[in-house]
Amino acid sequence: MTIKKRLMYLTLSTLDSVPYDELFLTPLANQGWEITLAALRVQHSLVQRACPYPCRRMDLGTGTSTSVISRCLNELSVALAFMKAFLGPYDVICVGTSGTAVRAGLFALMPRLGKKLVYRALEWYDPRRYPWRVRLERAFARKVDLHINTEYHRAYVYWTYYHMRCPLVILPSRLPTWWPIPAGSSEERLRLCGGDPNAFLLVHHGGFSFKRCTQELVEALAMLPSRFRLVIVGGRDGARHKPEMDQMTARLRVSDRVIVLPRMDFQKMLEVTVNCDAGVLLYRNTDLGNFFMSPGRLTEYTACGLPVLASDFTGLESLVRRFDIGLTTDGEDPEAIAQALLQMERERKAGRWKSDAVRECFRLHLAFDNFEANLCRAFSDLIQGSPEHRKSVPPACPWSGR
Repeated sequence: MTIKKRLMYLTLSTLDSVPYDELFLTPLANQGWEITLAALRVQHSLVQRACPYPCRRMDLGTGTSTSVISRCLNELSVALAFMKAFLGPYDVICVGTSGTAVRAGLFALMPRLGKKLVYRALEWYDPRRYPWRVRLERAFARKVDLHINTEYHRAYVYWTYYHMRCPLVILPSRLPTWWPIPAGSSEERLRLCGGDPNAFLLVHHGGFSFKRCTQELVEALAMLPSRFRLVIVGGRDGARHKPEMDQMTARLRVSDRVIVLPRMDFQKMLEVTVNCDAGVLLYRNTDLGNFFMSPGRLTEYTACGLPVLASDFTGLESLVRRFDIGLTTDGEDPEAIAQALLQMERERKAGRWKSDAVRECFRLHLAFDNFEANLCRAFSDLIQGSPEHRKSVPPACPWSGR
């Protein structure tokens, strides 16, 4: 008897900015799942451009406006699609969004009609800052059939705080090995280096951000020799923060060493990245979401052959040290950042963290491909109702070897 495998995935993410929200659908499609994807700007999907896979697509809007009315309309469209999905010909409904409207719909838990419900948690909500969101999430997280989390340590927090009853799968935000990585360009690198062939070029994805310690990074740059240069690729609010950035770089007298680029296409961003010497992954310790983290930017850097300077938090530090892909430091201390960057330049020139070695580490240990088997097995157990799926156990520790 052939078991039907029809999946509806709903998300409020815009699929034309980064690929991580949609990537998990590609191995499922290869396993024969019939997939329907409902998202914002779904026709401009990065994943579909890089590696087309069979999928029916439903566009829920543009997602380009940041107004309150626009956000409410987007959440309403996802909530309506969620309710319709329970009446549609789907075996599994997966929700991967932080929308409160969808969360309320999940809490209500409409008649299941034999459908399995999967929740993919993309964020962590601090109970002190988002008490009502946490209450809703905790209520429905105990009732879903499968939970997907993005980081090992954060998964344990979910497990204990939400009293999880269903299996939990770890699926970090990572690039796959098949993602097209552009080749470096000596002309582009020389342009970014300001004509200095001896420059040490840093790249920081995400634009000016308090959470990502941009100010401390620029202050550290001011303590370093002029050969150190920084490329900041603008985030969503890059234009709004540009005056503040210009004022800060002028005050620190590093305007000629900081290149602020506007928000750009993902592949264009990789073209800039591959011509740099090191990537920056600094975060402020604001909550568990930052302290326990495994961001997609880690593989954006390592896939391009760049070592990383990361915050010395448990989530990032365990990866950086275990696979020897860079250094960690206190992201809120400009002097510590400066010392770490000097050490990184010195050791890289001595032959450590060669680009080919970093890329090989990405392929063998960090890429999305390393998590596909567990994902496909979990969805197969879910649809078949196998004993493995009914086991309610916490996820394996990253250091346990399981």
